[in-house]
Amino acid sequence: MKIAYVVSDLTYPPREGLHQQTILLISSLLRRGHQVDVFGFVKDQDKLDEQALFEETGIRFQTQPLASRNSVLAQALSQLPSKLLGSTNRAAAPLLKDLVEGEYDVFHLEGISACLVLDRRSARRAVHSFVDPGSRRFLRMARNRKGVAVRSKALVAALTYFVLESLVQSRQRVCHVVSESDQRYIRRYFPRSKVQAIPVMLPPEFNDASVTASAARPTETLDVLFFCDLRLQHMRQALNTILREILSRDVPQTTHGYKILGRVARDDMIEETLRGRKYELISWVDDYQSALSACDILILPDSVGTGLKNRAIQGLWSGAAVLGTGVAFEGIPVVKDTHAAIAVDANDFAEQFSRLMTDAGLRQRLGRNGHNFAVENYSEARVTDAWESLYAGLIDAEYTRKKRDPSFRSLIGG
Repeated sequence: MKIAYVVSDLTYPPREGLHQQTILLISSLLRRGHQVDVFGFVKDQDKLDEQALFEETGIRFQTQPLASRNSVLAQALSQLPSKLLGSTNRAAAPLLKDLVEGEYDVFHLEGISACLVLDRRSARRAVHSFVDPGSRRFLRMARNRKGVAVRSKALVAALTYFVLESLVQSRQRVCHVVSESDQRYIRRYFPRSKVQAIPVMLPPEFNDASVTASAARPTETLDVLFFCDLRLQHMRQALNTILREILSRDVPQTTHGYKILGRVARDDMIEETLRGRKYELISWVDDYQSALSACDILILPDSVGTGLKNRAIQGLWSGAAVLGTGVAFEGIPVVKDTHAAIAVDANDFAEQFSRLMTDAGLRQRLGRNGHNFAVENYSEARVTDAWESLYAGLIDAEYTRKKRDPSFRSLIGG
């Protein structure tokens, strides 16, 4: 199968969960013998080491990626005038030419910018991957933000994304999202939408070997890891609220203190909350597999749903007892108190945390069941199978459509 994979942004080494998933999927397709040519946009060329990308993964851009310092939303808006007018965006013209002349079996368009860049001639054989609907994500951000200006900005972004997503949906394109929850969201507004849910995959190094946290260790020596992205204001506020609730209670404490894997080197809000407590703020780790497996309790304080769910899936795989919000597990069919502990609010979070700190059997059960659940549902093989099936369906549908064309029937002797 010859696949044109068009990205809205990419970094290497991957700095975002989406970028990691892009590389994992393309690498898996290459190992299965498919030809995958990469095209698209790059927001920050300095964060894309193309040589290392090719040497370490075999992936390379077929043509020079279009540089853009703008956000993905701004990139998408730059494609909008030509999309509405049925013309070609001048900056994207060389990219369109290469895509159309490449005689690809399938086009994988990842992100709203990529979804808008391809013209109608190729869209019938394209899967438009929203990953997660930006309209839903920003609407939830608006509900979770404080201040009229901040909420208004999020609402404008949500409305803009909704308009852009509507353009794709209105043409009955095949669309992709990561979670079934997002799939239901799109179908609610677009009942005739051809939307498919295919989840993220575990990296191949996250093999199915048994990993289980040291549940029998005494409470005071447990390793507790908070896993979140403190670059995002709503995540900072969510973590801060949960920490304050935990610290205000008579909750058993660990002498190891708390570790926060937060993508930043320091954070004034979190440091103020944890003043006088032992903690470590970690901005980055090269080996997530080891970092997650080393902890006994993993905390996911997510307050805004949708997204890739990398944190939740990889956290479940780790063998640690995972405690998260309902939002953190949205779209993931975990069973509460079987695969993970799920809290409904900050008060419940503190109570669930206290229970995990003192109940070794519960930690062990959640760690074992969560790991097995992740391996069974999000392995590389299973997720890649789903993508191959979706691609094959696009090819079959295009062949069926062409067979109805009289000129095509005469060409094949029909």
